[in-house]
Amino acid sequence: RHQGAPGAPQALLVPFGAGPGLALALPLRDAGAGAALFGLSLCFPAVLAGQLAALSLQAASLARIGPGTDAQRLAGLVQGQRTWLLAAAAAAAVIAALAVRAARGAPDAHRAAGRHCAANTARAPAAR
Repeated sequence: RHQGAPGAPQALLVPFGAGPGLALALPLRDAGAGAALFGLSLCFPAVLAGQLAALSLQAASLARIGPGTDAQRLAGLVQGQRTWLLAAAAAAAVIAALAVRAARGAPDAHRAAGRHCAANTARAPAAR
């Protein structure tokens, strides 16, 4: 039996841990501890709901095809996964479009916040 380098499998898992770690850490870096923990606590139910949706689509695809061979079963599972990925991509696009629209809808708040910050930096420190 051929064995590769002893740390090769673990080294391949580093990007899989670093990617989600950065994706979670960067948005939560300015949040307080309670808000960050609440956001992290929502990750598990979101992944679970997505997995349940994908599995139900795969089961429906298998039931529709009525596979007799392993290749047909695999095709049914792949079709269900593709359906889920398309639905998830469409939902993400809709959410992103709504977020952009909401951000554009409140330009006065952004300008006011900018003036407020600029005024604070230009002003001399107050005597206490």
